[in-house]
Amino acid sequence: MNVSKKKVCIVGPYPPIKGGISQYDEFLTNELNNHADVTVFSYKRQYPQFLLKKREQVDANHSISDCCISNIDFSLDSINPLSWVSVLAKIRKIKPDLVILPWWVVYWAPMYVVFLSVFRVLNIKTLMLCHNIYEHEDHYIKRAISRIVFKLANFYLVHSTSERSKLLPLIGGKDYIQHLHPLYEYSAIKDQEIVPRVQDGRINLLFFGFVRKYKGLDLLLEAMHLLNDDDLHLTIVGEFWAEKNEFHDYIEQKNIANVSIIDHYVADNEMKNYFLDADVVVLPYRSATGSGVIATAYGYHKPVLVTNVGGLAEAVENKRTGLIVEPDAESISSGITWFKHHKGHDFSSEIS
Repeated sequence: MNVSKKKVCIVGPYPPIKGGISQYDEFLTNELNNHADVTVFSYKRQYPQFLLKKREQVDANHSISDCCISNIDFSLDSINPLSWVSVLAKIRKIKPDLVILPWWVVYWAPMYVVFLSVFRVLNIKTLMLCHNIYEHEDHYIKRAISRIVFKLANFYLVHSTSERSKLLPLIGGKDYIQHLHPLYEYSAIKDQEIVPRVQDGRINLLFFGFVRKYKGLDLLLEAMHLLNDDDLHLTIVGEFWAEKNEFHDYIEQKNIANVSIIDHYVADNEMKNYFLDADVVVLPYRSATGSGVIATAYGYHKPVLVTNVGGLAEAVENKRTGLIVEPDAESISSGITWFKHHKGHDFSSEIS
């Protein structure tokens, strides 16, 4: 007997839109397509340009034609309610069993209140995929707005115990799932490519992703200064959302050698080179919920050095898939030294 697949809609960013949420949605869609009929509604404009200043929203090296799924619609405009109405009409026609809405910043509250309210009237079930319950640059007004939005969904998914503790007071006993951030599997990576680097005595450290203040790059640079070790090389890869000049000035003032900065958004085909060349991926965050960078590192069979904040430690088996340290320069420097002393260890055998 043929059983028809469930219908699922995802409303969220998707490549060529930049960022970790977009990448997450792409991997989620690929996986869900094995079990359901998935339609993605993504953005022709995710944010008004003034919020991003000179930064671009779209990866110029990635085309919409590169999308690996056919059921995708790039007509949503976050600041044009007419586009909301159009997408809602399309979703109503699909009659999905579930609509998934990723949540990470309060910016989405106006659109989500409209969407979730309409879905309730239409009796369409909704799941909020909670990357952050409250955003990193938090404020009591933002928290109040977030509470309004969370009351409207049916189901919830969080990736850490810390986020679950924030979620539970908001949802009034509704169903939720807590699940570690899934690993990313890169089709471009073959098992035979994931081999230890040539043992030349140098430790290659990788800091990857948008550079924002809460991610603690300043702590990592201070740790590099404390170590003053010619055998260390740090590669910083990602667009700077914090003041880039401050980091450059610190590197020059402290005369920190062996630091490379790749100040632009890196697509998957370029990202591969940095991860394969790394010995350890460093997340020196001051605060966090979770991180797709850990999932990416594990996807390339690379260990991580993470600070014990938010849900980062939950994704690491200490001294097996990585190392957990406190969020200060001295602890981070000690962690780097630990990896140097364990350079010959094949961490890839621990990561799966």
